[in-house]
Amino acid sequence: MAIIWGTGGKSKNPGNLWVPYFCSSCDDLSGFNVVENYRYGQVYGIRVAKYRASYFLVCATCDRVLAIDTKEQFIQAQEIGRRIAARAETSPEFLMRRVAEVAKWVMGNSELARAIEADLNTPKD
Repeated sequence: MAIIWGTGGKSKNPGNLWVPYFCSSCDDLSGFNVVENYRYGQVYGIRVAKYRASYFLVCATCDRVLAIDTKEQFIQAQEIGRRIAARAETSPEFLMRRVAEVAKWVMGNSELARAIEADLNTPKD
């Protein structure tokens, strides 16, 4: 009896989620797609194993790729993206708070997150 098996790869953005972050190529705030790349094994055309998963933020404007180090950070990025998607209107303050969250929880840049939060909490004249 022959067993039909194979492998493949996939890149996906579940829910078309995006998060705001600063793009050094665009030199501006941009929307970044939350993307997972992985390889998979299959038997008889049915996927049975997922392996070598990697996670990224991809700039929607210039396609710059920022690597996400861990699956937990990827999950955080998805959660932030879901909060943005659930909101019909997004104010600049709402988006900047999400940028601070992405900086701190996804990219591990606590210094940038503190600077954004300090700016947002400073009274405006």
